[in-house]
Amino acid sequence: MKSDSSLSSLIVACLSLLTALSIVPEARAELLAHWEFEEGDGTSAADSAGDSDATLNNATWGSDGTRASFITFDGESGSYADPGLDVPAALLSTSGSFTIAFWAMRAVGETEPNAIVIGNRYDAGGADFVPRQFVKFTPTKFEWHMEGNGNDNLDPGSDMVGGEWHHEAVTLTDGIAQYYRDGLPFGDSKAMTQSLSFDMPLYFGGQANTAGAGEFFKGSLDDIRLYDNALTAEEVLELVEGTNLPPSFTEDPIEGADADVGVAYTGSLDGSAIDPNPEDTLSYSLESGPEWLQIAEDGALSGTPAIGDAGYNVFTVAASDGKAFDSATLVILVLDPNPPAGGDLFAWWPLNDGSGDMAADLGENKLHARVVNADSGGLNEDGSVWVEDPECGTVLSFNGVDNSGAYAVAGVPPIFGSLPVFTLEDSFTWSLWVKSAMELEDTSIIFGNRRDPDGVEYDPREFIKFTGLTFEWHHDAVGENVDYADMVPGVWTHLVIVKDGATLTHYRDGVLAGSMTITAAPLNGQPIYFGGQGFENWRGCMSDVRLYKIALSEAEVAELFENKGAATGVVLAITGISVDADRNVTLTWRSRAGKRYRLEAATSMLPTGEIPGGWFEVDDGIESDGESTTIILPGDQFPFPANQLRMFFRVGEAL
Repeated sequence: MKSDSSLSSLIVACLSLLTALSIVPEARAELLAHWEFEEGDGTSAADSAGDSDATLNNATWGSDGTRASFITFDGESGSYADPGLDVPAALLSTSGSFTIAFWAMRAVGETEPNAIVIGNRYDAGGADFVPRQFVKFTPTKFEWHMEGNGNDNLDPGSDMVGGEWHHEAVTLTDGIAQYYRDGLPFGDSKAMTQSLSFDMPLYFGGQANTAGAGEFFKGSLDDIRLYDNALTAEEVLELVEGTNLPPSFTEDPIEGADADVGVAYTGSLDGSAIDPNPEDTLSYSLESGPEWLQIAEDGALSGTPAIGDAGYNVFTVAASDGKAFDSATLVILVLDPNPPAGGDLFAWWPLNDGSGDMAADLGENKLHARVVNADSGGLNEDGSVWVEDPECGTVLSFNGVDNSGAYAVAGVPPIFGSLPVFTLEDSFTWSLWVKSAMELEDTSIIFGNRRDPDGVEYDPREFIKFTGLTFEWHHDAVGENVDYADMVPGVWTHLVIVKDGATLTHYRDGVLAGSMTITAAPLNGQPIYFGGQGFENWRGCMSDVRLYKIALSEAEVAELFENKGAATGVVLAITGISVDADRNVTLTWRSRAGKRYRLEAATSMLPTGEIPGGWFEVDDGIESDGESTTIILPGDQFPFPANQLRMFFRVGEAL
C-alpha cells in the first residue's frame, strides 16, 4: 500500500535525522587561563592552563581554615595583580561565550562598591577606551559597560559578604548572561544588548595606572578561571561542590534567653548557624565567656549561674563542620530574683578594667559597657583605649575620631542598657572624672547620648549629655542646659550633676558651679554612652563613673571629690565574694603583681558608707597574689550589727 510505504519511509528518515543530530559533539568550555595561587610566597602566580603568569604588586599571600593558599590586596592604590592577558573582544560580544569564575573574600568592614575585583576600568595605559567600555566584577555587581552606560550590568541582588569565602561566576552564551554565587544562579539572567569593541585587559584587585579612588579591592582571591565558552549550571556547581564552604551564624550577636541566678538554664544554638554544604553536620562549642555555661555539640545550652554572674554575660561561641568554623557573640542576661538593694547607687563603672572591650558595672543593674574600637580608637601609644595614668591608674581613653574612634555603650548591642524615664519629681546624681584632650571644647558627648540606639533622632527630639561646654537636658526640641566653664586640657576634672526634682545643680571639683530649673523631661529612657556615640566623639580620658538614684548633698559631693571615688589609688573590680555561717567573708579581686591593696567595708554604697565613721578600713597593706588576689576576713572584725544583712566592700591600690 502506497500510503503505508510512504509513512514508513518518513519515519525512517526522521529517525535517521535524530540519530545524526545526537552524535554532533556539544561544544565544551576550554580553560584559557587558570590561576590556582598555590605558590604561597613570591611575586608571581602561575597560569596552569596557559602562559599568562600574574605579577603581584603589593599583594600578600595568606591561608586560613578554608583555603590553603590565596592572595590578599590591601585596597590601596598600587595593590593589584597583572597577568598580562587581554580578554578577546570576540568573547565580549552579544554573540560571544565565556565563563569567569573565582573565589573571593571581601575584607570585614569594607564598603567600597566600585573596586575592581577582577577585570578592568581603563585600557592598559590608564586611559578610557573610545567609546568608553570596560568589564569588571565589583563587590556589588558584574559591570558590562559600553557607550558610557551600564545597561548590561548584572546585579546578583546582594553584595559580597565581608569575612566569608564565596564562589563568584558569570557565564555568557547566545547573548544571555547569568551570575552565579556558590554554584547557584544569583539574580535573573540577562540578554546583553551591547558588544564591546576592544580586547579588555584583565587585572586582579585593581588596575595599573588607575589613580581614581575606589578602584582597588580590599580582600582576598583564589582559584581564578577563564573559559572560552559558557559552563553549564551543573559545571559551575561542580567547581563549588569539591570545596568545603564554612558555616556561618545567621545573627551576631545572638540574644539568648534570660537566665536566673541559682536556676538551671536551658537553651539551644541549634539552627543559629547554617552550612552551604548540605551533607555537613554542624557541631557547637564555647570558645570563651563565664564558666557557668556549657554548650553541647548539638548546641544545647546548660548550666546554673551564680550570684556573681548577675548582669550581662558575654560568650564567644563557634559552629564547626569539622573542616571550617564561624564564631559569634552570645549574650545572656542573668537576673537576680532577689537583687541587693544596692543602696542608692544605680550604676558604677570604675573604668579600670585594663584590657578587652568590656567595662564592668559594679552597681546593682550590671549594665556592663561594651567598648567599640577598643584596639584602635584610644589614646594609648598602640592606639588602644586602656591607659595607665600617673594620677588615676588605669583609665579609659577616647581619641575623638568619629566613626573609627572608641566609645562605649552600656549593654551589648543590640541589647542596650538605658536610664530610667525621668520626671520632674524624681532625683539623681551623676559623678565622673574626666581629663580632656580636646583642642577646643564643643558639644561632643562626654557621657550621655545624642540620639536613640539606632542613631535616629527621637521624635520629639530629646537627649541628656555632658559635653565640654554644658550639661544638656533636651526635651521637646528645647534645651534647658546648665552652662559651665570649659575644662582645662590635661587636667583631671570632677564633673557632677545633681537633679533634685525640677532643679539641676552642677558641681565642678566639689564646688557648686551652676544650676537650672527645668520644666519638662525626656519621654524615653535614654541610652548610655561614654565618649561619643560613633559621632560627636570626644577626646580624652575618663574614670570612676557613678550614677546615684538620689540627689547627693553638697557635702557628699565634696567627699566624692576629696576621695576621688575610692579609698585610695585605683578602684579595682571585685570578682568574687561569699560569706559563711560565722560571717567570715572570702573576697577576690583583680590585681597586679607587686602591688599592695587597701580594703574598706561599709553598709551602703553612698560616699558616707552610712555606718558611724563612714567606710571602715579593713586593711591597708594586703600583698598582691598576682593577677587575682583572695583573702578571708574573720567576721568578728567588722563594726557592723550581728543582724546586718548586707555589707559592701571596695578595694584600691595603696599609694
